[in-house]
Amino acid sequence: MSWVFWVVTGLVLLMSELFVGAFYLVLIALGFFAAAVLAYAQWGLPYAPWVAVSVGALAAFVLLGMRSRQRTVRHPAQSNADFNPDIGAVLLVPDARAGVTCRVSYRGAHWDAVVPRLSADHRYRIAAIQGARLVLEPLSPVAVSSSSQAADTSSSSTSTE
Repeated sequence: MSWVFWVVTGLVLLMSELFVGAFYLVLIALGFFAAAVLAYAQWGLPYAPWVAVSVGALAAFVLLGMRSRQRTVRHPAQSNADFNPDIGAVLLVPDARAGVTCRVSYRGAHWDAVVPRLSADHRYRIAAIQGARLVLEPLSPVAVSSSSQAADTSSSSTSTE
């Protein structure tokens, strides 16, 4: 096979990639161009097809390896700040209780909010949005545990009786 065959076939693959939109055809065409170089150097028929397959497969594996390193952890849409710009907004919730739904005002509307852990300064960040419910997390690094909150409320209720 002459080197012209490998070049023409590589060009056909490149043009078909424009219509199909599958990037792997570019990698196969790269293998065909490598085989064309080998055929032009007069190494002939036994090596050119193997070089075409090997270079195309190697390029595909290298591309796959690069893409897997660049892959980031994907968060579900309900907690992904790229999908929902409200994720990460800061709210002040003075009447929050751990594990209990409360009402908060955010962007001119009233929302149900769940606070898994309490914050010492009552500032929370929106961690996720589940339907019409905000899931809040404490903004301050020191969070008040729910057991100490329960102890505080029980001691205050017994002192008022």
